[in-house]
Amino acid sequence: AAMTKAAHPALADMAPQLSRTTRALAVDDAPQLRPEISSALGTLAVKGEDAHCEGVLQLDSMRALNAYGVFDGHGGSAAATYCAERIIPTLRGAYAAARGDHDARLDAGLRATYATMHAQVARQSATSAGTTATVVLLDDAHIVTANVGDSSAVLFVDGEKPVELTSKHRAVENADETARILMAGGEIRQAYGPSGTPCGPQRVFPGGLQVTRSIGDRDSCAAIISEPTIRRTAYPNRRAAIVVASDGVWDFVDMERVGRLAKMSLKTQLGPEWLAQSLMAAVMERNVNADDVTCQCIALMTDAALTDVADVSPRTFTGLKLWGRS
Repeated sequence: AAMTKAAHPALADMAPQLSRTTRALAVDDAPQLRPEISSALGTLAVKGEDAHCEGVLQLDSMRALNAYGVFDGHGGSAAATYCAERIIPTLRGAYAAARGDHDARLDAGLRATYATMHAQVARQSATSAGTTATVVLLDDAHIVTANVGDSSAVLFVDGEKPVELTSKHRAVENADETARILMAGGEIRQAYGPSGTPCGPQRVFPGGLQVTRSIGDRDSCAAIISEPTIRRTAYPNRRAAIVVASDGVWDFVDMERVGRLAKMSLKTQLGPEWLAQSLMAAVMERNVNADDVTCQCIALMTDAALTDVADVSPRTFTGLKLWGRS
């Protein structure tokens, strides 16, 4: 049975924080396929190294995208916090400097932004801190994702198999990444315990990271890169949910269970708040003071009426322009 807050004391501090239903403005001649959007957030701080951001990325006077980010830090919280505060505003500038059509500019902007974050974190951090970085952008016609590391975003549509919106950059688990690391001169193996015997998951050396791509980590080998995997996924033609989460969710709750909860939240119209609460309860059944958790749950209400722009007013959220209902 699902756990309640009373059943586990730590859950009392994990009440999901709700964000308002939002819709961004779009170019007049762009295909208007973007659904009504609502979202909720669940977090658990064990080491305090996770961070997140949410808002609307105002690319120019006519186009804006709903934006979400999850950052799972390691070696401290500096890299994750830095990226959460700056990655989306930096993307706005990189998009403005890029050339080509909208998709080409967005892709170039994302690559330039990740490179900038990597350089700035390495320069400003007093430690060798690093972070995963997963960004989800809800564009007019597509879900656009960019990621480094193993904080995954997955789309759940009723009656369909889960769609992984991101690539998991982990040693051994991703054959292409394994080949790339080895070709670049890196070594993949377990770490050695106090007794000198191998223990734990497969890692990349030098550095000992479990992920093969990250932002920061200036003491890791050159094979650890910050270039994101970028994907575009068409919106489903019916209600769906996106779960964007750190490995504190995916390592402890199997995909089938996450999908079952996600689809239940749509069928019964319980919404993203219920989904965030349910996922956090599922995590706590196994992840007891083991890892930080950040879980963003996004509902795509494709068959619902879109919010009228006239009813939308701006407010500021973590350096972004967020258009939320007043």
